[in-house]
Amino acid sequence: MKPIYIFSSLVFAAAAIAAPARAQGNAHAAAQTAVAAAAQVRASHEGVYSDLADPRSVASLHWGTLVAFSGTRFGDVRSFQRFGLHLDGLPRDQCVPFITQVAAHFDDVWIADADPKAVGGSVFTDGHLDHSKLVSACHAHEQLGFDLITH
Repeated sequence: MKPIYIFSSLVFAAAAIAAPARAQGNAHAAAQTAVAAAAQVRASHEGVYSDLADPRSVASLHWGTLVAFSGTRFGDVRSFQRFGLHLDGLPRDQCVPFITQVAAHFDDVWIADADPKAVGGSVFTDGHLDHSKLVSACHAHEQLGFDLITH
């Protein structure tokens, strides 16, 4: 019995060690995709994003579809001179590593519950990522929604 127990323990330990690496890898790959999607949206417009009044899919992340949006009806964008990228379904354990990697590429980041009607709030202070706000927002719900705001 002991060899099976030791083998099982080793397999479990290896899986536990690999899980954070996979989570970090998912966050890194998703961050690269989100930044590239924002660059593509920016490059295909001349600073006016009125066609994004009707949100549209721009990329797929590990957790779902990234949607671009713009316009006055969105409280975190408030005009057609800015746009956002939105996704509902960011897991709590991916939130801090993902947002930390993308934040420098955006003007603001909002986080809320993964409910399409949730509004949420900014995790920036004075134009920069506020780590304490980020940690608090990332632990508020099991599944999160985020908006990455830029121009």
